Amino acid sequence: MKRILVLCEGNVARSPVLAMLLDKRLKESGGNFQVASRGLNVTETRPRQRLLRIAEMLGIPEYRKHVPTPVEAKDIASADLVLVQDPVQKIRLLREFRGILGAGKKTFAIREFLIGKKAEDMPFNSLAVLDAKGKPMKDAWKMTHELRRLSERLAKEIPKRLA
Repeated sequence: MKRILVLCEGNVARSPVLAMLLDKRLKESGGNFQVASRGLNVTETRPRQRLLRIAEMLGIPEYRKHVPTPVEAKDIASADLVLVQDPVQKIRLLREFRGILGAGKKTFAIREFLIGKKAEDMPFNSLAVLDAKGKPMKDAWKMTHELRRLSERLAKEIPKRLA
């Protein structure tokens, strides 16, 4: 079984939604994957209320029961692939967990992984996944639509790259 870890800042919106969508798609395709989500700076204790309806519409009612969880060294060490929302999170993660063997080789900004280029070679704004925290509801819809599209692309790419 291959383990995939999806990270975001607080493990409240982007990483749990993407992890749940990706897990669903990988299971539908018959893959042997385990997908989890964690946060780099967890401060909240429950899912975002305004995302509950969107999660239901996306077919991930389990979001309602999500408990934001901080990332630990054991999470990074046990993962075969670590996906973060943007290059800044990647730098922070690798700095914080630099002692974990192989962390740098298996950690990617999501779009960096999909495009196949190093984050350093691409404009930052082309790599970051929209964060709707503190923004209008329309941005929450945009974010979840983007996460749905990314989960579809990742579900096709991950089995090829982790075979």
